[in-house]
Amino acid sequence: MTSLNEDINRIKSIMGLLLEERYIPCEIFTGNSLEVCKSFNSLQSWISSYKGLDLRKDIESYLNDLYTNIPQEDLDKFMKGVEFIKQTGKYSDAEIEKNVDRIKNSKLIYIDGQWHYVNKLNTNYSDSSELLTTIIEKMGKMDEVYNWLIKDPNPERVKNFLLKSIKPNISKFLNTFFKDKLEILKFTRNTQYNTEIGEAAESNIESILEKNGFNILYRGGNGDLVDMIFGADIIAERFDKGIVLIQVKSSGPKWETLGNYKVDWIGIGNGKFYDKNTRKEIDITNYTK
Repeated sequence: MTSLNEDINRIKSIMGLLLEERYIPCEIFTGNSLEVCKSFNSLQSWISSYKGLDLRKDIESYLNDLYTNIPQEDLDKFMKGVEFIKQTGKYSDAEIEKNVDRIKNSKLIYIDGQWHYVNKLNTNYSDSSELLTTIIEKMGKMDEVYNWLIKDPNPERVKNFLLKSIKPNISKFLNTFFKDKLEILKFTRNTQYNTEIGEAAESNIESILEKNGFNILYRGGNGDLVDMIFGADIIAERFDKGIVLIQVKSSGPKWETLGNYKVDWIGIGNGKFYDKNTRKEIDITNYTK
């Protein structure tokens, strides 16, 4: 049986290898295309934010034919998670009922019966940047865009270009250049990378919780709607704490991303825990067996 420190070091090693070897934004391009992609990617969350370029509705509309109902096996799992959340008393019966309906009425993309990373394309700015760069290549405008860009690479100028020249025609571009919608599935490199990092962090947090007397009641995963709606990656229980809802971050805590999630703790991939309300680090080993 491995020690807690050995488990932590193993997870850190996995995360380190992923960081070093697995992914660099825009590396699928060369030359002018690479520079243009980097410029788009440097805009970060503006690319995917509803306050920025916001391609969510356009991408969802384009992918509409691929969306299907949630498999019953997954729905059954989600309902178990919701029941644990209900027991915490953090949500009213009306809120629980509303979110249960939301889960039951959701549609996601499954390829060969498996949830696919393309579900997150519309909210991932790096994957979207690679998609936008590919569209410009397919338009035959890459050299023109690059030459325009290097004259003045000011971010506000780039944003204005995307808002005026790309966004109004994005639906046409998608349907023209990606007639086979399965072609769009390749624009998920960053999502896959983030998922692997996130799963490593969750495994580390789960291991620490178990070794400190917690029973793991629920853990999310790819396409988990309990995580998406309630913000709880892990639901755990211990006699002195009761049921706790934990959101896991690979780094952070990144308080600004928590929104209105009613979680108790933030677990970080390095093994630290923070109280969501006080924003202070906590020691989960502090209890009497």
